[in-house]
Amino acid sequence: MQDVRAEGRPSELKGTGLPLPRFVSINSDKAYVRSGPAPRYPVKWVYKKSGLPVEITQEFDVWRKIKDINGDEGWINRALLSDRRYIIVKADEAVDMRERAAEEARVTAQLEPGVIASLSKCDERWCSVSSGGFNGWVERKFLWGIYAREEIN
Repeated sequence: MQDVRAEGRPSELKGTGLPLPRFVSINSDKAYVRSGPAPRYPVKWVYKKSGLPVEITQEFDVWRKIKDINGDEGWINRALLSDRRYIIVKADEAVDMRERAAEEARVTAQLEPGVIASLSKCDERWCSVSSGGFNGWVERKFLWGIYAREEIN
């Protein structure tokens, strides 16, 4: 039987209706990831880094099934997630952050593999990011937390 609220509309037991999959970030320095979508399921691990990008792959009520850069999956309460976008550098060595979105632009910093940066915008090749007090452009092929054809404005 479908749960119907007083207004006569079905309750949102299946999630938000937003596109899946989609990237979000952890918004807490202590975020429990569970084996299923409820507090009764055991904790698989705990994220201890706010701003970590994760990918939502499923929704159920207030729970989101997420996947991280390593492919690990689990369920987390939506209250521990933010729509604010971050990326992780996924290169084997440091990547250049440039003053402008161009290969010939001056290098302003280098980002080590695993660095988390705030994401501002992206075009088809470059993303504007901020990390450690530096702002600049990084080629998106070195970043995890954004889809290949996704544009951020």
